[in-house]
Amino acid sequence: MALNSTQLATALKKVFEDGKDATSSDAVAEALAVAIHAYVSAATVNGVTVQVVDAGGHPLGTGTQTTAVTIT
Repeated sequence: MALNSTQLATALKKVFEDGKDATSSDAVAEALAVAIHAYVSAATVNGVTVQVVDAGGHPLGTGTQTTAVTIT
């Protein structure tokens, strides 16, 4: 999963800078959660492989996603 760590570092620095003037720790925690969620949601995954099983856990087949997909 390719993630841009520079983007996250920039977003977290902004949260910390803005947090100096925050009225509560809840506001800072929410801002951190939003920054991290945006970071992870921007990621794409290539080559996801799945195995299909029946209710008893017996393999029925496999599949592979070959194009990039986003995490939602």
